[in-house]
Amino acid sequence: MSIEPTSPRYEFAINLIDSCKLLLEQHSIENIEEKDHDKDLVTNLDKVLNTHIIREISNRFNDSIVGEEESKSGNKQNSWYIDPIDGTTNFIYRHREFAISIAFEGNEEKFGLVFDVKEDTLYHAHTNLGAFINGQPFTRPKTAAYGIIHINPSYLKEAKYEAFANRFKGVRYLEVCAIEIIRVAIGEASCFYRRDQQAWDYKAAVIFAEMVGLLVEVTENQTVLVGTKWNEVLEEINKHERKSVSGDL
Repeated sequence: MSIEPTSPRYEFAINLIDSCKLLLEQHSIENIEEKDHDKDLVTNLDKVLNTHIIREISNRFNDSIVGEEESKSGNKQNSWYIDPIDGTTNFIYRHREFAISIAFEGNEEKFGLVFDVKEDTLYHAHTNLGAFINGQPFTRPKTAAYGIIHINPSYLKEAKYEAFANRFKGVRYLEVCAIEIIRVAIGEASCFYRRDQQAWDYKAAVIFAEMVGLLVEVTENQTVLVGTKWNEVLEEINKHERKSVSGDL
């Protein structure tokens, strides 16, 4: 994908996405392994892309790299965050709704790229340039505050999260952090909420979301909220909890 010359790293990153796309076209899934548990999967292609991304960055820049499959030490003032395939389970079984996610944070610039592989669509944003979809400037359309929320259904077993989700018209869960945040950023959903995330899960998509003007909150324990403000639903949650307590009494 061609872009106007901007910064060496940003232009490099967009070209890197193109090379990753080519690798996916040239290879297929040959091996599936379990990592920490039986639902945490990694394929040979996760590893191929991870090796390729780290090698290409390292050959060009002396930056630190934080990745899901592997990391590399370097200049900590310039850090890359990479997830070679975000949504590996979708990649294996659904063959859609998975993405390559690359972000960079440095002293002078910050940018994020999320490539939806199946849709052949690159969402990319740079703090000095704005947000783009496939190289075209993007402005988020006006979206209802309580349309669709992307949230893990398991959270809804807790009363406060059920009250939160009930404010919205629909609940979605794709099990792929980057694409779900992007869905909010492009106006297809109103809110994303997820606990216990890792930097490589959300960094690139969050940068895009920030550049289209969305509220983004990331707590110390890596809970990520994008979109509808928490304090706008907090009162409703508290009402629900007070009502539950009164009922118990």
